[in-house]
Amino acid sequence: GGILIGTVLDYEDMFPKSKVLFVTHCTGPGPKAKRAGTYFDRDVIYCSKLVASYHKVTKGILNYVGEWHTHPSQSVKPSSLDDNSLQRVTRELGYKLETPLSIIQSNISENISYTIYFKNGKYTDNPIISDSQSFSPQLRFKLPKDMER
Repeated sequence: GGILIGTVLDYEDMFPKSKVLFVTHCTGPGPKAKRAGTYFDRDVIYCSKLVASYHKVTKGILNYVGEWHTHPSQSVKPSSLDDNSLQRVTRELGYKLETPLSIIQSNISENISYTIYFKNGKYTDNPIISDSQSFSPQLRFKLPKDMER
């Protein structure tokens, strides 16, 4: 598991009052992450520094946009713990994001789920995934070597 880095852009020229969430990077959990068969807790200090580095290198374009992790079964349905942690993100001002994305991948199958959370619920319709070649040049960059892992 780890965090998702990206940006939210207004897309009003295509769809009135719409925004598009672009995920540009998926990180690892950090060296002090805690893992068990059905539990995962990322290294908060490491991930916070990583987000700050992306934010600084891109002059504020990229930021935290969500979380990803795996499940040890074929089910990729978010657990109540998954739901609670992402709902908390929607309420905490420090995240600067009202709609975090959760990506869950099965460890034993190719099953994957995408869930976008908001203050009063969640949206589970799968988004369109694209490769980095479709990103504008401003979103393509390399993180400093000391932050890569």
